Amino acid sequence: TAVQGIAQLENIKKWFPPARAIQLM
Repeated sequence: TAVQGIAQLENIKKWFPPARAIQLM
């Protein structure tokens, strides 16, 4: 559903910055 998609997006936003920081290191 659309709600699930939004929840997934929020989840990605939560863990993406740390993942990016690890990639840059």
